[in-house]
Amino acid sequence: MINLSNLLNNLKYQISAKLPEHINKALADSIDDLRLNKIGESALQTGDTLPSFALSNTRGEIIEADAILKDNDRLIIAFFRGSWCPYCNLEMKALEKVLPQIKAKQTSLVTISPQVVEKNAEMSTETPFGFDILSDTDNKYAKELGIAFDLQDFVIPYYRQLGINLSEYNGNDDNSLPIPAVFVIDKNRTIIFSCIDVDYTKRVNIDELLNSL
Repeated sequence: MINLSNLLNNLKYQISAKLPEHINKALADSIDDLRLNKIGESALQTGDTLPSFALSNTRGEIIEADAILKDNDRLIIAFFRGSWCPYCNLEMKALEKVLPQIKAKQTSLVTISPQVVEKNAEMSTETPFGFDILSDTDNKYAKELGIAFDLQDFVIPYYRQLGINLSEYNGNDDNSLPIPAVFVIDKNRTIIFSCIDVDYTKRVNIDELLNSL
């Protein structure tokens, strides 16, 4: 089975080794600040009912949660920050590798980002995925679930220094991002599994995710 945790730790080490210490500190301080302010602690949890969604995929089609669940027993919803995030890319590739096992359990998978459709489409072209990538404009759906937050002012200049201008990806100027959370819901949209962590370098345990299905 894929050990996503090890892959993420290796990636974190490689990235940290390349960045100046003051940028590493700012990124770490950003995560610590989110924890201090209890971001995500009011998010929907296991046992709650997830609101439905109707979001555009990379082909401009509107994808609805309830429509997916008509033909599947469960639905996995994975939020990611954007195609600019190497940790998100690694997680999505890990999900792609286990997609046959997910489908074998009568489960569907969608991923959601605040990126405009065009940016998601570029991502899908570069790395074709077997699942839909949906656009959550202005993080409206993420806000409903309690997993959206505004990136702190002190760290935004460092993102831009790294070539990450969120307005270009998300089509707005609010610098809002989702916690890279994962939810599994049943036919009634009841959450049967969730993984929520403000530390974007940590992601869902693939074994635990599959065992929840």
